[in-house]
Amino acid sequence: AHIVLIKKGSKSGCSDQKRKRNKKSEHSILMKARVLKAAGTWNVVQTASGEIVKARLRGKLRLQKFKSNNPIVVGDWVELSQKEEDWIIQSIFPQDNTIKRKSKQIGKQVQPLAANLDQVVVLASLKQPRTSIGFLDRILVSAEINKIDVCILFNKKDLLSVSEVKTVQKICDEYKKIGYPSALISVKKREGIEEVSKILQGKLNLLIGHSGVGKSSLVNVLDISQRRKTGEISDVHQKGRHTTTLAELLFLKKENILLIDAPGIKEFGLTDIKKEQLKFAFPEFKSLQNKCKFSNCLHVNEPECKVKLAVENQVVLERRYHYYLELLNELI
Repeated sequence: AHIVLIKKGSKSGCSDQKRKRNKKSEHSILMKARVLKAAGTWNVVQTASGEIVKARLRGKLRLQKFKSNNPIVVGDWVELSQKEEDWIIQSIFPQDNTIKRKSKQIGKQVQPLAANLDQVVVLASLKQPRTSIGFLDRILVSAEINKIDVCILFNKKDLLSVSEVKTVQKICDEYKKIGYPSALISVKKREGIEEVSKILQGKLNLLIGHSGVGKSSLVNVLDISQRRKTGEISDVHQKGRHTTTLAELLFLKKENILLIDAPGIKEFGLTDIKKEQLKFAFPEFKSLQNKCKFSNCLHVNEPECKVKLAVENQVVLERRYHYYLELLNELI
């Protein structure tokens, strides 16, 4: 519902011109809108009525000190006002959650990627380009801390040998056992796309991964009307070229999917996580932690630690535990 902004009555003696300005401002309409594309001063938003417009960030908001390199992120809910033909973002509503990483930009601590998500979709590949397990696990940690569901998709099955397919299937099975839906697909051959559609339906999803893993191609297959540009892989470095420059929220109407297509990223640095929180970002630890001798056990050198015992008994993956220790050392 639209809210009319009513200003207090003018004091006696004010000029007719001032009354006209106040009367004009009384017709400023405040409404809730969702950010589809964040580009600094000017942003693309969708209003409550479904209209897609460009909105200018209010000057006072730009001057505030934010930890991130942009106070507004795709998926944010904002409060809009309209004066004549201009749309202005007056305020930003509190976020339910956000996915962010360390920013390389000098003077800024974090780079937010998206907000108010239902699910993070990590698109990975074993080759052309290769996605490291460490990259995957960092995103999983960030999503767990923010209480966001995650699914993992390994693309480019058509490029893999029989033994490589088995390797990826093993990795998928390991993540499934932990609780993360995982699948090996081929966007090029349209293999597994129906399963992907079911995973994404009815949710606001963030699609994230390295450049060249096939994010834009996946969007095109899910909804051909989007026609996203796709890039090729460098023969020298086996790395993808950026085809998406800004994160954008897309409405894939045929599949009832909301998908934020993010630019490809090389690294995912964790931020705003305390060392005491990290153990809660590993789902396989959760059923064991209450059984440790010490309630504040970090599962490193403490006696009678049930997590370490589970690693020894191969109940918890050794590689996941060692990666936990590696991340813990970064945070200390």
